[in-house]
Parts: sequence; C-alpha cells; structure tokens
Amino acid sequence: MTLQWDSQLVFNEAGYIYIQDVVKTYKTYNLTREDPGSREIFYHMARIDHDGVFRLYKHLRDNTSDGSCPSSWIIMQGILNDICGALARCKPNFPLPSCHKGWEKNKELVDFVKLKNMDFPFTSYKLVEGPQLCLNNCLCVVAIYEEKGNLCWKKKYPLSNGRQSPNITRRAFIKLPKNHGSDKKDQSVVVILALLLGSSVFLIVFFFLISSMAVYYLYYKKMKLAWNIDRTLATN
Repeated sequence: MTLQWDSQLVFNEAGYIYIQDVVKTYKTYNLTREDPGSREIFYHMARIDHDGVFRLYKHLRDNTSDGSCPSSWIIMQGILNDICGALARCKPNFPLPSCHKGWEKNKELVDFVKLKNMDFPFTSYKLVEGPQLCLNNCLCVVAIYEEKGNLCWKKKYPLSNGRQSPNITRRAFIKLPKNHGSDKKDQSVVVILALLLGSSVFLIVFFFLISSMAVYYLYYKKMKLAWNIDRTLATN
C-alpha cells in the first residue's frame, strides 16, 4: 500500500490493523477503531469478503468443556464500506457488469428452484457461504451447494457441462423470476433446459438440426433441378 510514500499495511498479533512507514519507526494511521480484545481470549481474522469490503473479525477461543459449539466470528468493523467514500483512491475506467435493468436486481421477484444430484462443474467464479449470497448478487444464476463440508459455489452465464446423476451429492439452486410455475411439469422443463443449456447436448442437437435442414435443402434443390431438365427435354 502506498500513500505518497513507501508504507505497508500491518495486521499484528494483537488484532490491530494500521498503516506503517517502511522503516517501521511509527504508526502513520490506525485503522482499528475498537479494542479487538486480548489474543489470549480471542482469535482475530482480517479478510476481503465477497462484496469487496475488507473486514476485521474476532472469535472467542473455545475453552468450554461441556461440548457446546463455540460462537461464530463477530464482525468488528469494515475497513472500507464504500468505494466512493473518504478512503477511496481509485475507480474503474470501464463499465462494470450489471443486470440492474432486469428482474434479478429485485430480491422480491427472485425465486430458486432446487434440483438434487446436479452440478455445473466448470463455471464457478467464487466460493461463497450459502445460496443467500447468490440471491444478493444479480450476476449469479445458479448456486451449487455441497452439504458435506458446507460448501457453496456461485455460477454465472454461460453455464456449461451441466449434469444430473444419482452419484452427484450436490444440489443446484437455479435462480428464476417468481410466478414461473411450481408444478412438476414446469420443474421438469427447468431440468431439461438447464441440462441442455449447460451441456454439450444442446450444441449437438443444434448442429444436428442445422445439418438436417441443409441436407434437405440441397436434396430438394437437386431434385427440382433434375425435374426441370427432364421437363425441358420432354418438351423439345
């Protein structure tokens, strides 16, 4: 990190985050607004989350002996909550991907269709904490959930290599607009379309239809030409 001079961002063992000059003689700017607590009592973690915000967390060390689960990570603060805020230093000079003109932007209009034993293995762009984060991201079209390990992947267009098999232990949450229909017939259509659009089967069927039309057209043209020649000879 550079603030018009050589400096570095420090996250020390005590849980404090601050900017320090390169010779480490003094702190130039403290980014931790509250006491992170003793490292003997808390674990500390700093990370860039899925929404791009750099956050500081703390977690109570598990010293219980009754077998109960420890508390979850607690957000202490977000280092940067807005790219246009006071700490912003750069902005992209290109248009960002957006779907704000579609139904995806309104969470109340979004629904998920859950399909068991299904996966799109090669279109992941981020490992997330649950399907809810796919709902919060308008560019996410499918969330793949793996119960074993409690893992979830966000998927984006174009989907590829879609497959459904009893051997697949993952579940697909396909994002659709509400009122798309919820009966078994509509769900079967969703499965078929998802598999076709997400696999090479769609391309095979598409090229087969195009090839069939081309062969039929050439055959029809050849037969019509032969018929015209025979008719001309018969007339002469």
